[in-house]
Amino acid sequence: MLARLYGQKGMTMNIKFRSAGISDRQAFQITKGGNLGRMKDNVGRTFTIQDYIRYEDEDSDGKTRDLLAIVTSDGDIIATNSATVIRTFDAMTEQFPIPIEDVQIYCDTAKSGREYLNIALV
Repeated sequence: MLARLYGQKGMTMNIKFRSAGISDRQAFQITKGGNLGRMKDNVGRTFTIQDYIRYEDEDSDGKTRDLLAIVTSDGDIIATNSATVIRTFDAMTEQFPIPIEDVQIYCDTAKSGREYLNIALV
């Protein structure tokens, strides 16, 4: 079931899935509360995942973007639209439903020379 929340300028977001126990109010605060940290600003950081939300939202150009917001055990909210991070996270939670606790954000370089973000279990 997709929950629909309304953000700025009437844009609609679709919650794809979230960790158990997150209310719609909490989902709104996590995704629209204005205190989102960027994953690329946290490269090298290791943290424990407390909660998470996978959602779609419209950007300022009206394009739909896949997003992931993670709430750490410290209460920080780290978000990304990185397709690589989202694919890895989806694999961890859907394809291989393993307990996700400690993860680390890292940056690597593709064969093409482009840098990308990803997460790894620690």
